[in-house]
Amino acid sequence: PRLEFDAFAVCQTLSAPDETLFVWGNYAYPYYLGKRKPATRFVIAEYLVPYWEKYLNHVTEFHESELNPLHQKNLQHLMMDLQTHQPKLILDTSSSAHFPNWSMYPLESISVLKVFVQEHYFLWGTVEGIKIWKKIGPQS
Repeated sequence: PRLEFDAFAVCQTLSAPDETLFVWGNYAYPYYLGKRKPATRFVIAEYLVPYWEKYLNHVTEFHESELNPLHQKNLQHLMMDLQTHQPKLILDTSSSAHFPNWSMYPLESISVLKVFVQEHYFLWGTVEGIKIWKKIGPQS
């Protein structure tokens, strides 16, 4: 499919083979097809938000205050991983029509993640609605 081709091509173009990625959403293909390692232990992000509880109950809204202690602990691990491994790219799938079940979880809805991205990344562009954030640095 076109989405997989575009996503992995961008990952390969904007990052080196030894650099990592982070995908915000339930979309692990960029790691494999882009031949890049994940920057965190969370290859998919459904463990960071109440994804299944909302999906199975047909709920379409989310607020950060709904995170339970396990989600909060997982987010702490995520942020430690991101600080340690500093991914070259962050892909936010929440605004892509290809992932309608993830649309209630924009990256900006998680305050610690939003601040991290704002401080260390710039919005490079979008691919099929997926926001591509690139690390700020001398070789951006």
